[in-house]
Amino acid sequence: MKNKQRNLLKDPTYLGGIALIALSFLTYLIQDHLGQSNPFICYGMSVLYFVVLLISGFLRFKSKPDLPRIYYAFLFLILGMISCFSMNKEINIFNDSTDWLNGVLIALSISMMLAPFYEWFPKWLEMILTFILGLGFIVCVYFACYLFPYYVIGLAGFFILGISLHVFIPILMAISIGVYINKTYPTKKFILISFFSSISLTLIFCLYFIFQWNSVTKEIAFEYNKTIISNDNIYPAWFRVSQKLKNNWINERILKSDLYYALPRDFGNNSFWNIPARTGDIVKKHDP
Repeated sequence: MKNKQRNLLKDPTYLGGIALIALSFLTYLIQDHLGQSNPFICYGMSVLYFVVLLISGFLRFKSKPDLPRIYYAFLFLILGMISCFSMNKEINIFNDSTDWLNGVLIALSISMMLAPFYEWFPKWLEMILTFILGLGFIVCVYFACYLFPYYVIGLAGFFILGISLHVFIPILMAISIGVYINKTYPTKKFILISFFSSISLTLIFCLYFIFQWNSVTKEIAFEYNKTIISNDNIYPAWFRVSQKLKNNWINERILKSDLYYALPRDFGNNSFWNIPARTGDIVKKHDP
């Protein structure tokens, strides 16, 4: 295994993929900072690497892909993800992501790039990186479900430079991560434990957030109705609500929803060529 890792460090195809990821990400950041958008630069890099992998034989579709092919696929999918977010600035499907979501996607990309070299790291670091893969897997599944309504468009528009195929990047990333874990865990049981611990904790947090959301929204509705029924106009309803709610992160998210953050009912309204949803001068954020 270590010989294969050393070969990857000498392989111009693998190193070229790393270089393209760095260049593509830097291009995205510069364009974002300057307020400019030319998604075809990042898209061109992903297409270039895809062609290189096809010619070199690293993207042959097999029923049981080996680990080296998965490592190359990881690099291509990271390039595809950067291209997705770059393309989203022109062909808007979802709003700008929140900082924590951007952080998770960056950490996921780093974990995927380091996947061939996990054996060189201490066990605790390998478990952290695998934990990040589990969290990233959930995020990819979320994006795959989010983009599901666009799958038919993605297939139908395949011949338009392949741009519409961006909608399949999240589900391909989720599948690739799953295949990698399946290939790795027979020799490293702790990998499986770390991966599924991440998924379990993420799902538990989601259930807790949903429970809190329902509880708080019911409390808000109750206080508003109570104000209307009592015909007490001394204080506005929002003032009464603010007195009842605790000052914490979840309540802040709930109160700012529909103002700062797009709600699920907004997701189907942002179709191709739309601008990001706004409330006044505030651009809504995409916060899963």
